[in-house]
Amino acid sequence: SVYIEQSHCLGENGKFSDGVFKLFKTLPFSSAKPVIEGVYCGTLVPTINSTFLSTTPPTPQGTWLVAGQVCIAKTIRGPVDSNCGKPTNCTPPPKGYDPARGVTNLTNGLDGPATIFIDQWIRFK
Repeated sequence: SVYIEQSHCLGENGKFSDGVFKLFKTLPFSSAKPVIEGVYCGTLVPTINSTFLSTTPPTPQGTWLVAGQVCIAKTIRGPVDSNCGKPTNCTPPPKGYDPARGVTNLTNGLDGPATIFIDQWIRFK
């Protein structure tokens, strides 16, 4: 198990950008050293249970698939051989990024639980 600290911007049509994350082995975040740090972007893909609330802007609700791209920038062992940069969007996938797929449940708000699968090589400098 790992603990995650993350943030991103959710735009129109379920696109998310400017994602940053840190994975930790222990809590609290304030005194722990991140095991992995990186950046991400992507899109929420609707399922049969997905809806948008009639808010301004429209707020996604229900179960959504996550179709994203992730780039690992740093690990507890030091810098990695990657050039993450800061993509403006994920179409086409930014160079140096790998697919991240998953599912998120936004039934109780935008900070609902998510399960993300990442299959990525980490190359150290």
